[in-house]
Amino acid sequence: MRIKQTVLFLFLFAHLTAMADEAIDSLNDLRWEYRLIIGNIGDNDDVSKFQKQWQSKQGELVDRKLVLILIAPDGLQTMGLKQSIETDDGIRDEIIQKLKGKQVALIGLDGGVKSRYGLKDFYFASVFGQIDQMPMRVNELRSRSK
Repeated sequence: MRIKQTVLFLFLFAHLTAMADEAIDSLNDLRWEYRLIIGNIGDNDDVSKFQKQWQSKQGELVDRKLVLILIAPDGLQTMGLKQSIETDDGIRDEIIQKLKGKQVALIGLDGGVKSRYGLKDFYFASVFGQIDQMPMRVNELRSRSK
């Protein structure tokens, strides 16, 4: 029994280590691992403000498995993502398609778009509230309290 547990642990560790080193080439590669905040922000000042807000909320973001992927004037920018992005073009096209004319969107663990926002309508507090009501998040919180 002990050997099986050790083998299982080593297998999972090797798998997770390999995943951390893999480059992603699609938002689907992040499915079931992260919730995403994606955006297309055309002004460097707005990008900077967004990143400062992001940095000030690190604990809450990590707790909710959130990653930021932005299309910025200087190229694709990420925060909280362990993997590197293989190609900007594919991810950029996916982001634009999912935004459907808005500037920011919340993507759930299942890869589905949960909400879209204009930049001026986006508030981390409301996103956190929305996430905390999602069934998977409710289960995460329940399992912690046991």
